[in-house]
Amino acid sequence: ADIPGPGLNPDPADGSTVVLPVPSLGWDTSPLAIAYRVYFGTDAAVVAAATPASPEYLGEVTTRTIGLDATLSLGVTYYWRVDQVGFTGTRTGEVWSFTVAPIVVSPKAVDVTTVTGAPPTEVTLSLSAEGAGVDWEVEEDAEWLSVQPTAGLTPDEVRLTLDPMNLAAGTYSTELRFSSG
Repeated sequence: ADIPGPGLNPDPADGSTVVLPVPSLGWDTSPLAIAYRVYFGTDAAVVAAATPASPEYLGEVTTRTIGLDATLSLGVTYYWRVDQVGFTGTRTGEVWSFTVAPIVVSPKAVDVTTVTGAPPTEVTLSLSAEGAGVDWEVEEDAEWLSVQPTAGLTPDEVRLTLDPMNLAAGTYSTELRFSSG
């Protein structure tokens, strides 16, 4: 008999675009499952039909994550499925997907500590892609941050200038939104 139950809510989220590295795949636990069988590949139909004898089979785990040792390529969509194994049967999961972003931004995060009224601080980000150059754009909306350039072709560098001159004491954060293609 199949195991009934709610969806498992994948991580990375279904249909999302992710930035490398992706060290593991995760999902919500099911109170009715004693283990999970995980399948992974680049063809949705093949992943949907995969069995434990298939090359797409990553393994069976009793935790809510599995390590992803595969080398992922930029700009490629990957598909994965988690089956719930119970005492009386297995519930075949739905096929989820994520796409690896076509560019890599390094470093992925910047942490700057400064004081109000200090001179601006500059940080450089490196942008890269596999093979031919990839067009990119970046958006930001923090008054204390400037980005130059705001568009280009990989490989490239982006200069961030963080200006604390007119900021009140406190902690500030923002996100840069990169797009490509």
